[in-house]
Amino acid sequence: MLIYVTGTSGSGKSAVLRELEQRGFEAHGVDEEGFADWIDIETGERKMYEEDDPTLDLHDWFNRHHWVLSKERIEALKQESDREHKLVFLTGSAAGDGEVWHLFDKVIVLSVDAATIKHRVEIRQDNEYGKVPEEMKIILDELEGYDDTYRGFGATIIDAKRPLEQVVDEIVALTKQ
Repeated sequence: MLIYVTGTSGSGKSAVLRELEQRGFEAHGVDEEGFADWIDIETGERKMYEEDDPTLDLHDWFNRHHWVLSKERIEALKQESDREHKLVFLTGSAAGDGEVWHLFDKVIVLSVDAATIKHRVEIRQDNEYGKVPEEMKIILDELEGYDDTYRGFGATIIDAKRPLEQVVDEIVALTKQ
C-alpha cells in the first residue's frame, strides 16, 4: 500500500516523515530522496540542482524552475510496495500530482492555516523556501482552496496544526481503514 502525505510548504511534511521513520515505517521524502525533478520553466528541460555551488541563489532558482513529481520513480516505488505487500509512505509536495494520483492507495493532506505556515517557515532551519516575501506569497496563494481541491480528488484532509504525535497517529490509523 502506497500512501501519499502532502500539503503546502510549512504544513509539516518533513516532520511527519521523520516521525514515521522513528516509528519504524518505511517512509520516503519527495524532496529528501529525489522523487521529483527540477524543470526549467522556460525550456521544459530537467535541470540538476547544484547545492554545493557557492554562487547559487536559491530564491532565483525557485523562480526559474518547477519541482515536478517523477512518474517513473513513483511507479517503481508503487511496484515495490505491491510486490512486497508492504505499507510505504511518500511525503512531499510537487507539481504534477495529477499524473501520479492513480498510483497512491490513499492521499492524505496536512491542513494548516496561514499563521501556522508563517511561523513554521520562519523557524525551520532545513529549508530556505518561503523565507522571502515573494515565496511566502506563493505559499499563501496556494493555501487558498488547497484543501477543497484535494478533497475534490478524494483525499483525506487532516488537521496538522495539532501536535506531531497526534497527526502521525491519525495518519497511521487511516492506513487501516
